[in-house]
Amino acid sequence: MQNPDVLKQKIQDSLAVKNLSQAQKHLKKLCKLEPNDFQAWYFLGSINGQLGKFDDAIKALQKALRIKSSSTEALSILGLALFSAGRHEEAVATYKKLIKLEPGNIDALINIGAAYIVLEDYQQAISQLQQSLKYELTSIAHANLGKAFHHIGNQDDAQKHLEIALSMESSSLDALMIMAEMKHEQRNYNEALNYYDNATKFHPNEEKTWNNKGLVLYDTRQTKEAIACFKQAIELNPKHLNSFLNLGIAEHSIGETSAAIKSFKHAIAVNPKYLSAYINLGIAEHDIGQSKEAEILLNKALKISPKNGKILNELGRIYLSRANHSKAMEYFKQSHQYSSAQATSKQVSISNFLYTMNYDPQYSQKDIYEAHKKWGNSFKKEIISNRSACNNKKIRIGYISPDFRTHSVAYFIEPLLTQHNKNEFEIVCYANVSSPDEKTKELMAYADKSRDIHLVDSNELYKIISDDKIDILIDLAGHTSGNSLLAFSRKPAAIQITYLGYPNTTGLTSIDYRIVDKITDPIEQNDWHAEQLLFMPDCFICYKPPTDAPNIKTLPSAENKTITFGCFNSIIKFTPAVVRTFSDILKSVSNSKLVLKGKSLNDNDIRQPLLSLFNEQGIDESRLQLLAQTSSNTEHLELYNTIDIALDTFPYNGTTTTAEALYMSTPVISSMGDRHASRVSASLLTAIGHSELIAESEKDYVKLATELANDALRLENYNENLRADMLKSPLCDAPTFTKNLENIYKDVWTDYCSKK
Repeated sequence: MQNPDVLKQKIQDSLAVKNLSQAQKHLKKLCKLEPNDFQAWYFLGSINGQLGKFDDAIKALQKALRIKSSSTEALSILGLALFSAGRHEEAVATYKKLIKLEPGNIDALINIGAAYIVLEDYQQAISQLQQSLKYELTSIAHANLGKAFHHIGNQDDAQKHLEIALSMESSSLDALMIMAEMKHEQRNYNEALNYYDNATKFHPNEEKTWNNKGLVLYDTRQTKEAIACFKQAIELNPKHLNSFLNLGIAEHSIGETSAAIKSFKHAIAVNPKYLSAYINLGIAEHDIGQSKEAEILLNKALKISPKNGKILNELGRIYLSRANHSKAMEYFKQSHQYSSAQATSKQVSISNFLYTMNYDPQYSQKDIYEAHKKWGNSFKKEIISNRSACNNKKIRIGYISPDFRTHSVAYFIEPLLTQHNKNEFEIVCYANVSSPDEKTKELMAYADKSRDIHLVDSNELYKIISDDKIDILIDLAGHTSGNSLLAFSRKPAAIQITYLGYPNTTGLTSIDYRIVDKITDPIEQNDWHAEQLLFMPDCFICYKPPTDAPNIKTLPSAENKTITFGCFNSIIKFTPAVVRTFSDILKSVSNSKLVLKGKSLNDNDIRQPLLSLFNEQGIDESRLQLLAQTSSNTEHLELYNTIDIALDTFPYNGTTTTAEALYMSTPVISSMGDRHASRVSASLLTAIGHSELIAESEKDYVKLATELANDALRLENYNENLRADMLKSPLCDAPTFTKNLENIYKDVWTDYCSKK
């Protein structure tokens, strides 16, 4: 048996050379030899804590305190070990014992305050920290007070204490991080970056400083710099999950999806139950055409969090991409039910639900209207008093859209923005764009004022629009992704109008008008709208042809003696009736083929079921050509030079696809349905003087397509003249279109002012 005195000497020798592991080994032996030796247990607990073995430290210190319960030193270290082990309630109880023995123990008061912050009992934290300041002014107490006040929303007191902390200790990590976080939340990005710069300078080996700095850089669209920060955080701590997640999100946002997938997989490897990583990995896999893998991942996430609204919403998006509208709507409905009480979360899922109704032919106009109206009735219309002054001034128009970018909406909003009469109108554009591009810059340059509202919530957006004193506010999104309908529901402008981006009512009574034309929305159909319809004299939209469009080539069938039909509409528009009708056309026109193109067609789990649907209608796969996304818009448009006749979808027509086909001199066969979504192509065809291409039924649709396929002279005539017909039509007459729309704006403004 070893002599206790010999062991004590060995312990002293080990500590002298800072060999904590060796000291721990000798202390364990000493505690066995002398189980009532307070000092032995105390030092064992202290060394275990320094080695990061907090559970062992706690056990040793608790034994020491059984021997000497009044030891403030043991209580102090035990409190720290409990805090470090995440046992914060026990830490609080331990520090309270210590404070009873030493009421002025600064460390105990500060640490109990820190524990209360973790427990989210901020008032208790503030009380304890303020008590510590009566005994001694310390930087750490002020920093923690700043943190506590920040969490209860008292930003003035938070800033005051944080500034004091930094004046006492400019390198205080807590003070720098909380101050930076505050500035980030307030969107004072430059100030936030300054604080994070200091944090990384003084604490270069703290991974959270790099991670959080990366978040600010990401929000300020400095994505590559943000990625570098996340990678630095990971280098410092390869198990820092948030950094892997944030890295993946940043990579995904700039199209580096393969890298993003690797980052999310790294996070899952570190923590197989990391929910956010599963969700984001599922989204990324879906984006690259792996919907089956995405579905598997999201269902794994659902096992971790069974009633998670975000997961259910993403599953709905997968089924929508497969044109399984009913299944998608089931998921969107569940998502809305289980989404957090936060209005924005619920809005995403209910908008997706309403949006999807437009694609499903089982729903009547009445069904769709009542669903939109039910949602709209959940909001109270706010009364505006004297927000807009009715005097001889320019009318201030605000346009809000998530699609001020390279997007189909841009083709139709750009002509308007370029032609507005700046002597009579002042234009403000509100861009809710997550990834701005060159088109964003171009569109924003046409406005008198533009605002980036991507990170702005509906309450702040309401205030921004109100402060801008917008007279007429135009929604360009409806219930599509990234919409701002929550802000519209509060009526921030005197007059509110929905236009262009959505083929139906918003359901909001706070939106006064909806701009359409008499073909898309016959006058008698106003009953199916929460808004009053305003009718453009010609087509409701104006198209700006792309500058990168290729020249029109010889009619394909003139060279290959085979009629090629084509449809480049999204696959989510493919209903069983569409497949049946397209199949009947192929059967009616011998030796013909059909080219389908869509982003989702790179996904085998979408391609194969679609091919099977055609096969069930008796169409062999050899007569179908399925194309995925092209690398450029020019390449996309060039494909029309391989198409003789374009076929439109129903009940949801194409808009941009119809305009593109016509501009490439490809005739479009479309049907006239009973609602806006199924009458848009009819409006475009009528505007360019070719209403003969509009069918009134599925049977008529097949007849028109078949007759045209068998009329080489007509096809040749379309090939030679459609582009010219379009360019000289109201569809491409931006000056006249804009003047007509401005007259509508002036009429509703005059009407508003006459009632004030």
